[in-house]
Amino acid sequence: MYEASDLFKKAIAQQNRELRIRATIDGKEYSGWSEIQSCNIEESILTGEDFKFGSATAATIDLTLLNMDDSLTAKSFEGKEVHVEIGAMLDKFHQPFEYVSMGYFLVDQASKEKSTIQLSGFDKMILFEQPYVTSLTYPTTLKQILQEICTLAGVPLKTTSFVNDDYMVSNAPDLDGVTLRMALEYVSELACGFARVNRDNQLEIVTLSESGVTIDKSNYYAMNLSEYEYGPIDYVVINNEGIIEDIGEGTSILEIKDNIFTFNEKGNLLTNIYNRVKSFRFKPFTATWQGNVLTAPGDMIDVSYKAGETYRSFIAKQNFNFANGLKCDIETNAKTQMQIDYQTQGSVTDSVRKTRASIKNLGSEIRLEVERLDGDIVEAYSRISLTADEIRSEVSAMNVKLSDGIAQNKSLISQTATQIRSEVTSEVKRIDGSLSSLSSSITQTATQIRSEVNSKVTELNGKITATNSSITQTATSIRSEVNTKVTELNGKISDANSSITQTANSIRSEVNTKVTELDGRISTASSSITQLAGEVSIKADATTVDALGSRVSTAEFTVNAVAGEISSKVSLSDFTGERVVSMINQTPYYVEIIASKINLYGAVSVLSDISGNLGRITTGQIDIYDSASIGAGLYLRGQGNYTGIYFGGTQIMQTSGGWLQINSGISSRGAFTEFTGGVDFSGANVTGLGGGGATTVRYSAASGRLYIDQNGYQVGYVDVK
Repeated sequence: MYEASDLFKKAIAQQNRELRIRATIDGKEYSGWSEIQSCNIEESILTGEDFKFGSATAATIDLTLLNMDDSLTAKSFEGKEVHVEIGAMLDKFHQPFEYVSMGYFLVDQASKEKSTIQLSGFDKMILFEQPYVTSLTYPTTLKQILQEICTLAGVPLKTTSFVNDDYMVSNAPDLDGVTLRMALEYVSELACGFARVNRDNQLEIVTLSESGVTIDKSNYYAMNLSEYEYGPIDYVVINNEGIIEDIGEGTSILEIKDNIFTFNEKGNLLTNIYNRVKSFRFKPFTATWQGNVLTAPGDMIDVSYKAGETYRSFIAKQNFNFANGLKCDIETNAKTQMQIDYQTQGSVTDSVRKTRASIKNLGSEIRLEVERLDGDIVEAYSRISLTADEIRSEVSAMNVKLSDGIAQNKSLISQTATQIRSEVTSEVKRIDGSLSSLSSSITQTATQIRSEVNSKVTELNGKITATNSSITQTATSIRSEVNTKVTELNGKISDANSSITQTANSIRSEVNTKVTELDGRISTASSSITQLAGEVSIKADATTVDALGSRVSTAEFTVNAVAGEISSKVSLSDFTGERVVSMINQTPYYVEIIASKINLYGAVSVLSDISGNLGRITTGQIDIYDSASIGAGLYLRGQGNYTGIYFGGTQIMQTSGGWLQINSGISSRGAFTEFTGGVDFSGANVTGLGGGGATTVRYSAASGRLYIDQNGYQVGYVDVK
């Protein structure tokens, strides 16, 4: 907080105060609202929404001068220094006004608009925007470094004592690309403060300090107070390219990352920082209030939003607006998070790897995060997220260099009240243009555990192969499954799937394939085996559909085995709609074969009766070793001497030229034998015609007579011509 008399402090705090403004430019004073239409001055020690030590931020001014007589020109103000002061009436009778400085500014832009002159500028922090070329001999102290920086910028140094001012920097830092302002940030970071050019044109390192100011309902117009509180800080880390030194214990972390002045022995550096910042806490807020021109960023203040509730905070940024009066907008990182990310705030981007750690309170979520950066690119990170419903951890490594490409790897664990899921993924981009994606996961609930592995490979020729396997386990079943899908560049797609499902009562395995050709033809096939305690079923089928979808052929095979019976079935349906089926059923008592054709090759032995309507049997040789009963005619096919009827090895009957030839005698007993048509007995002896004795019948072709002899004597004849 800036200094002034007690009377000024009392006057500036009044609600009914009388203020005046004046600005001196190039030796000429502009004062009052008759010459100054408005003035905005912004001061800040933070530029983002995160709390960070180690800034060097310029104050800015926007000043509007009245130019009613058109006597002023914009060009005459370019590059000029503007000194602004605010006065408050103290005592109407003795000391009517006391003025305090609001700072010196260099005009950066000037423009003429209607009857006004618009001026914009910065304080002398802008003089630090130049390369830092040191003349110091190392080792040297931080205080000597700070003094050199100010000397090079041409700005007097006010601060002569600060935290770690005697810290010895043993080695000269790499100053390539480092400006004086960046070096200020590094120094003020180690001093647990902020660099600024004060209102008297001097450089100082400011630290958070008491001001005695309270913002409450009596002096603010609007306020937004965060529900959450930063801190208290209880853990400090110095991280130089992954080499870590720390002090304290807790979760509110301040981290100094890659400070160019800490690449050597730290000594008491870490302890001094910890002792300075430990237990620091504040309440984020924003407010519009009547303002106090003596306040400055870095001032600790009290904030009272409700009666009886007062919170500690500080001024991070304030904007004074003078326009027929004074009001001030003030803010201190109202972002609802608990994040202490202790790092240099400058615009320089180091080319070295950095590690960034944070803890964020997002209201309904607390997030812990550690990132490793290569410049501005995150190359690896780990995160833990906690909500009321889930704990989620994640680790990722990106652009991991391989001998033949680059990989991106990631693992994840998610835990809720009802489920735990872990997952690992990897994506590899190879030099040859191919891409491989791999992943595996395990999901566990109270009723199920499921593991899964996936792979997808895209080759340079356009071929894509995707595979997947999974195992799902419950209290009553285990199911494993493997899938493959191959997509060719020519459009051919091949799908394959196999699975095994096991319960206490059954085991079922299944295999399926589907092939889609470029011409549109689709072929599918499947097979399955189902096993129960008393039954086994086997099934296989294949289907082909042509490109037009009109020609369909299906083949199917099934086998069912239960206790005491086995049945099998084979069927075929073609595109004409014709269906052919054959079946075999087997029990301990019979075997049933149903088919349009039955082909038996080799010897067939029948050891029992064959009954039923057998239809036509076409075969080769049939050997019957027992009786044979024929219900209708007996047909003998074929010709020649070997077509006939045999008893044992002797041929008894045969056909010859349409005749039935009996090779041995015919014996007819107890029955009547009738011959019709011609009977040729030539070459045969006929006996027994007389009913007894040696009776024979003989035929003489010469005489044309049939003779009857008995006991060797002719007893008669018959003319047969």
